[in-house]
Amino acid sequence: MAMACCAVLVMMGRPILFRQTRSGVHGREFTLFKLRTMSTDPAPNGNTARDAHRLTPLGRLLRA
Repeated sequence: MAMACCAVLVMMGRPILFRQTRSGVHGREFTLFKLRTMSTDPAPNGNTARDAHRLTPLGRLLRA
């Protein structure tokens, strides 16, 4: 896990973790933390790019 965090830091920079709020048991919300696998760069038109274009090579490796 430490090696994966270092790889994300070196190849994609900060933040290392992605935080998301989800609904859990009985509708109670909880915060989920995941390693970041997508870039945050905008598309050329200024909007957010599609997920397939934002996935980095390191992200593909981590997801596999």
